Amino acid sequence: MTERFEILWILPNLNEKFEVIKGNLELIKKFSLNRFKSFKIAVMDGGSTKENLVNLANIVSQSNEMALFLVLPALRPTKNKGIFDAIQMFKSENVAIIDSDCENLSENMLESLIGPVANNISDVSLPKVKKTGGRANRLICNPLLSIFFPEVRNKISYPLSGIIALKSKVLDKAIKENYFWDWGGEIQIIIRSAMAGRVNEFEFDKLDKTRGISSKKDDARQFYRAILYEAIVGGRLQNLKTFKSDQIGNFGGPYEKYLVNYLVIDVINEVLFNKKSNF
Repeated sequence: MTERFEILWILPNLNEKFEVIKGNLELIKKFSLNRFKSFKIAVMDGGSTKENLVNLANIVSQSNEMALFLVLPALRPTKNKGIFDAIQMFKSENVAIIDSDCENLSENMLESLIGPVANNISDVSLPKVKKTGGRANRLICNPLLSIFFPEVRNKISYPLSGIIALKSKVLDKAIKENYFWDWGGEIQIIIRSAMAGRVNEFEFDKLDKTRGISSKKDDARQFYRAILYEAIVGGRLQNLKTFKSDQIGNFGGPYEKYLVNYLVIDVINEVLFNKKSNF
C-alpha cells in the first residue's frame, strides 16, 4: 500500500541560489519534524544547468531522504508539470507549493501558510503580500480576474506569489483535466481552487521579484491565455459586455499600458479566433 503523507512540500526550482535552496530545505524539514507525523519534500527541477543540478543533488543527498530530488523526464520540463508529477508520485492529505527562490521564509510564515489547511479551517491558503502587487498580479491577473472571476478576485488579493497550500483533494481536482503545463497552470490552480473551496489569506511582508513584465513576455501571454480559457469554459465571456478598457489600461506607466493592452488584443485573437500571434 502506498504511504500517504500528512503533507507534501513541493519546491519548484530552476537555477536558484545554492544557499537559498539549502536554507529553505533545512527550514521546512525542521518545521515539519516538529509539526507533522509524516511528510515529504520534493524539489522539482525545471531544467537547471549541470552545475546547479550537481549542487542540488549534493544538498538532497545530505537530507536523510526527507527531501527528494527529481529531474523531470519531459523534453521541456516546466514548473506545473513538476507539480503534477509530484502529487502523482507522493500521496498526501495536504500540499504546500513554495518557489525555491523565496528568501524570507520563516517557521511562523510556514505555520500561517499550512496551519489553516492542516487544521481543516480552509481548503486553500496563500499570502496577502503587504507590498503593492508585482506586475504579473497588478497588470495581468487582478484586472482580468476582476472582469471574469470577481468572486475569486474578492477572495484573493495577490494570486501569483509562488506560495500556496491546498487540500490534496482540491489540488487534484484543479489539475485533473485541461491543465496547462506552462505558467498558465499556476493561475488555473488559483481560479479553480478558489472557486471550489474555502480560502485563507495571511499577512506577508513582501516578495522580491526582480524581472519586469517586459522580460516575461511568454509568461504574461500564458497567464492571459489561461484566464481567458477558464472564462470561456466557465461561460464568463458575457462579462465582456460590461468591460471597460480602463479596467486594464489604468495599471502602471505608459509603456506598461501599451504592453498590457496589446497583449489583451493579441491573446484574445489567439484564444477566440485561432489567429497566430505576432507578439
